[in-house]
Amino acid sequence: MFKRKASAIWVCLSLMPGWAFAQSVTPQALPANGKPTLEVVQTSEGRMLDSVEVVAGNQPGPRMWKIKKGGHVLHVLATVSPLPSGMSWDSAQVEGTIARSQEYISPPSLGITANVGWFSGMRLLPAYLRAKKNPGGVTLQQVLSPELYSRWSAAKARYLPKDKGIEKQRPMVAAEALYGAALKRTGLGGKPIVMPVIDAAVKRHQLKIVTTGIKVKIDDPKQALKDLQAGGFDDAKCLSETLDNIDQKLPDVARQANAWATGDVAALRRRPAQKGPSCFDAVMQSDFAKKRGIRDVPERMRSNWVKAAEDALSRNASTFAVLPLEYVAGQNNYLDTMRAKGYEVIAP
Repeated sequence: MFKRKASAIWVCLSLMPGWAFAQSVTPQALPANGKPTLEVVQTSEGRMLDSVEVVAGNQPGPRMWKIKKGGHVLHVLATVSPLPSGMSWDSAQVEGTIARSQEYISPPSLGITANVGWFSGMRLLPAYLRAKKNPGGVTLQQVLSPELYSRWSAAKARYLPKDKGIEKQRPMVAAEALYGAALKRTGLGGKPIVMPVIDAAVKRHQLKIVTTGIKVKIDDPKQALKDLQAGGFDDAKCLSETLDNIDQKLPDVARQANAWATGDVAALRRRPAQKGPSCFDAVMQSDFAKKRGIRDVPERMRSNWVKAAEDALSRNASTFAVLPLEYVAGQNNYLDTMRAKGYEVIAP
């Protein structure tokens, strides 16, 4: 429901699941031994997934990267998503670093807002519900190719057998639900583990928060929802790539989650590249985004973060930051940018 003075256009982000599929997954009940296992199953393309035991219990997480300038240090915690649903995080090291720091640089993000009153929000609700469905009320079978619909049907029968209404949802909404259900079966996802702890520690120690994200205010929320409903982006490709990820990459996702939980930094640094579904990219390339100046998002976020890091290193003895793993150890990552600028970067 829309809340008074809340962001009505949050619905736009709910239609762009490519970067955060696992955030709404319900924790899975653990097997008798307390350790969920990724099953060995035949996929829709006939391949067999590897068996990966997902860790559980209290886990340390990885040590932090450090960026140094003289006696000033920026501590960077790399995060991954999803994480094992049966784990708890021993956050003492990170909380100690936060307690000794003067500022916190929050992760880069894209925020889309539109301030509307409660009654205006209620009037937008029907448009939001329509935006989640295929234009014209058609079904997935009508909008997908026969081959893709066959793959979808096989995966739905396995992961979402009781969800009949999803056949009327647009492909990217169906992709999000399917991926979340697949993660749940794997023992991944569940309630957020890391950020609630960090947010509470930052508030407790009264650190100054430096934001590096991009904020876009929508002045025409009703038209924005209509544009989203109209589509103009290839979310069938998003569903196809989601099926590919489920068929081929869940073992790698599970291994990455295990590596983060157990603090295996070497494994995190050599992890296979995890190319996410193209849902986010599809929306970012649509007329909806172009009309509202939502462009060059990765480049702008990098620029914002690097500037915040340099400013923090010039004035603070200790600064704490959180970055997704791909911005820390992936190709052309933020830390490489800092290294190229002459800062000392120390891997854990």
